[in-house]
Amino acid sequence: ARIADVDNLKGIALNITLDSDSVSDLNALAGSNLPDMKPLSFSGSISDDDKGYHFKDIKLTAGNVKVSGDGNMADLKNIKGMALTIKLDAASLADLNALAKTELPDMKPLSFSGSISDKDKGYQFKGFNLQAGEIKIAGNADINLTGERPALSATLKSDELNLIPFMPEEKEKQKKEKVFSSDPLPLDKLKIADVDLDLKIKKLITKDLTLNDFDLNLKLNNGKLKLGKAAGGTVATNIDLDGSSGKTATLNNEIDLKQIELGQIPAIKKDNLLTGGKSDINIKLKGSGTSVSGIMAGSNGKLLIKTGQGKISNSALDTASADVLVSTLSLINPAAKKEEGSTLECAVVNFDIKDGIATADKGIAFSTNRINVIGSGTIDLKTEQLDIGITPSAREGMGISLSQLAGLVRVGGTLANPTPKTDTKAALKSGLSAGAAVATGGLSLLAEGLLKSDSDENPCDTALGIAPKKQQATTTTAEKPAEDKSAVEKTTDTVKDAAGAIGDKLKGLFGD
Repeated sequence: ARIADVDNLKGIALNITLDSDSVSDLNALAGSNLPDMKPLSFSGSISDDDKGYHFKDIKLTAGNVKVSGDGNMADLKNIKGMALTIKLDAASLADLNALAKTELPDMKPLSFSGSISDKDKGYQFKGFNLQAGEIKIAGNADINLTGERPALSATLKSDELNLIPFMPEEKEKQKKEKVFSSDPLPLDKLKIADVDLDLKIKKLITKDLTLNDFDLNLKLNNGKLKLGKAAGGTVATNIDLDGSSGKTATLNNEIDLKQIELGQIPAIKKDNLLTGGKSDINIKLKGSGTSVSGIMAGSNGKLLIKTGQGKISNSALDTASADVLVSTLSLINPAAKKEEGSTLECAVVNFDIKDGIATADKGIAFSTNRINVIGSGTIDLKTEQLDIGITPSAREGMGISLSQLAGLVRVGGTLANPTPKTDTKAALKSGLSAGAAVATGGLSLLAEGLLKSDSDENPCDTALGIAPKKQQATTTTAEKPAEDKSAVEKTTDTVKDAAGAIGDKLKGLFGD
């Protein structure tokens, strides 16, 4: 071993070996707190010539992490002109906990290989391959450290990326008073670094769904975030968030989902509320504010959900969660016997959003094998108050338990806690006495609605703004089949029986 010129680091021919109980033993030499990774060993050789410095058979072991490499460096003093090949191996990703200062999942094995070189403004990582358990990622990356902020540019690809090990265990959610958080957005973090990331994944796996041909492009520049996502024609997302002022964020986004199965959405899946129900979902939203609540309060845009056939499990409706979509579905419980279930033929939720008020003009519709429902109303996105009126009508020939429809006249409350209630004002407008409507629990009002001859036969078309098709009359009122009359009589008798039962209960309260 020799160094001919120590001052200029020339004429080097060294074989180096270092052993220590822990990496932290080098704290004084490094001038910082190094992780307590045990044991530590290092070996390798370094030499120089007219072209620079050469590193061979470099081997570093810190705990269960092993790093090896070879390469060259033109300027050893200033660490310039670097061209190194590096390989890292560990039994598990969790072996990097001390270095990462966080709890990483126990994904086995861990390996990384690639080349690193420096350039005028930073470093380049080329041809690297990372494997952690079943996750495999390959790509290239550039890091720039000379600007106002660090900048990362990367192109990554993976045949399969399973994110389940990185997703925390679901905790029982506490009921919230509001859906949209009023906590200030951490806009300052948008200026920590600039990022240009292009990620292509053939198969992306999460707890809730699996996406094929997933592409993600993320650009972050001086507090301005642009995010685009696509997944084989299933997902198309464009999010533009400008937080460059550091005080107020401006959001402009569009989310377009195709043939997403509602039955796989966690809030619906956990109650087994719906199976099937493939849906197209489109959300357009513009707004600004210092929090999510503030952005929603003055937002403009549109929400459109179109759902196809599925199976509603009536036995799960009583325990459905408070999500507004689930709660709305949970109100549709027309089967007299819960175990029978219902077939959902279609559903539509169509809201226009202006200045923080979401309005549906006959824009809410459900059609099952037993009932058609059309609804209108508003959602105040600032207060999150709901005011939605729903008109149900029994489909011809179906036996309905009318007591199950008594609460379907109106949905109030909030997005976090929607509440069904009977609308006595509607009873007055219908020409019935308020007393009659209340005495029957709203059944007299609903019976009238159920027997209307002008009930909407295609509620989903109505909610989508599609004009009804003209149908040629085949029978007159006088020529209606006998089964229609029997259905009317059956419904009327049910109302009478219910009213009588309620009357008996009221009498009992007063000792009669």
